[in-house]
Amino acid sequence: MNATKFVVLLVIGILCAIVTARQVEEVSKETKLGTSLPKSTNKGIGAQLSAAGLTYSGSSVSSSASAFNNPKGPGASASESGYTSTIGQVIAKGRKARVSSASASAATGEAAAAVTRKAAAARAKGKVASASRVKGSSEKKKKDHKGKKD
Repeated sequence: MNATKFVVLLVIGILCAIVTARQVEEVSKETKLGTSLPKSTNKGIGAQLSAAGLTYSGSSVSSSASAFNNPKGPGASASESGYTSTIGQVIAKGRKARVSSASASAATGEAAAAVTRKAAAARAKGKVASASRVKGSSEKKKKDHKGKKD
């Protein structure tokens, strides 16, 4: 999208917001941002604030090793697998809602095989780590009416 199209769409969006916004005696933060609220909800707007967070972290590892010396001679095999998963969800409502969620996962694997009689060897390793973090906050700040005349 070039700059001209962006500016045109921005102007159209602002004009639509101005045309559709209703006048409210006490202007709330939400109204200043472009949404319109009925006059009856201005005093209890703090109850509508909320914050939500979701985090997921998953890990998987698989290791396999194999060594054979045939016909019908020595053979070796080794296998390793692992999986970890963490999921967190936090939803908070209220005046000072805070959200914090953390998640971490780790999986390690190691496999080894060895054969004698003319030698055969195999080795496999695997390591996985995963992390996730979510933060959030919601608070309606009090208006400062100092020095203002009604």
